Amino acid sequence: MTRGVVTGLLVVALLAMTAGYVAPPGLAPATATSPVSDSMEPTISQHDLLVVTASEPSVGDVVLYESPNHERPVLHRIVDVTEAGYVTQGDANEATDQAEGEPYVTEDRIHGTVPTAGGSVVTIPLLGAIVTNPAVLTSLWLLFAVGTVVSAGRSSPRPNMVSASPGRTAVFVLAAVIVIAVPTAVMGSTVAVDASIVSTETAPEDSERLVAVGETTERIITLSSPTMAGTTQTAHVDGDLELVGIESTGASTTTDVVVRNPPASEPGAHTAEITLYTYPATLPQPVIAALAAVHPALAGAATGAVIAAVFGLLALVAIDPRQTVRRGRGTIRAVRKRREEGRYR
Repeated sequence: MTRGVVTGLLVVALLAMTAGYVAPPGLAPATATSPVSDSMEPTISQHDLLVVTASEPSVGDVVLYESPNHERPVLHRIVDVTEAGYVTQGDANEATDQAEGEPYVTEDRIHGTVPTAGGSVVTIPLLGAIVTNPAVLTSLWLLFAVGTVVSAGRSSPRPNMVSASPGRTAVFVLAAVIVIAVPTAVMGSTVAVDASIVSTETAPEDSERLVAVGETTERIITLSSPTMAGTTQTAHVDGDLELVGIESTGASTTTDVVVRNPPASEPGAHTAEITLYTYPATLPQPVIAALAAVHPALAGAATGAVIAAVFGLLALVAIDPRQTVRRGRGTIRAVRKRREEGRYR
């Protein structure tokens, strides 16, 4: 297989991934998607890859639908049908979406259903974190561009004298890859969960999830998010709840996110989606949190840039680019030996 054929196949694959990400769900006959929460456990795990096809939904189907309460489409199961629309629920959730404040799902908001085989939903484990992640897609395009430039440089005429210390260039390339890889890993390893606090006329005093109308309460949401020493985390809350704080240690299997509801004038549910991001602790936590408030990928790029800067500084200090070798005249070691003996200049 020639280099041109390989390049063409890579371009086709990247274009297909780009089209699948840019095209709105429901526009094509099939849409690739991946859940960002554990609400469909154990049927569907976080970051599994699923293909949603345009088909008539029925009770028991897992569907992808648009929700006015969430920025991204929701992947839940239809558990009932009423005159007002479908009733949906996550397999891991105790209550239906409609009991949590979601309006009944009408057919015009459903993008499609997830195919089944032998009564089980068809999924591809973990691949969704790669295929449906915009940071991964951007990184692949950047790496393809860098590879194209490097390949073009190798095929161009070279001078008779070339660097005998290509290590510095290799380290710089590694640093560039780190700047791309860290935000990619950050965006691809998120943990998300739906949370709610319900305002009622009568609420138990010791309940975190129920609160009397006009009052506020704090609820601790525990997310399964294994971390290691040298990392830090931030949380993003999208919905009616307010972020109070985040509690985690340097090495833990869970993280506690504390949220609070605003006081309500009438009974109802306050819902939100909590997304947890993990970063290398290369910057002060308040700085990372401020950058993550703009966009999590920005915080990932900044923390990755610190690591890349360390590699770049080491390359500048430890590797001398002035060492040269005449092409076709032996190895670098032989050239250096000749220089020491004064026989090769």
